[in-house]
Amino acid sequence: MRPVAGGPDPDSDPPDSGAVRRAERERYGGGRAGR
Repeated sequence: MRPVAGGPDPDSDPPDSGAVRRAERERYGGGRAGR
């Protein structure tokens, strides 16, 4: 798997990277106030 955001090619970052980050945040219990 490739890193999400902050990779060597930010232009190649998937458009749903935000959704992935939100999913990780929910999985980890929402470490940051995202909701």
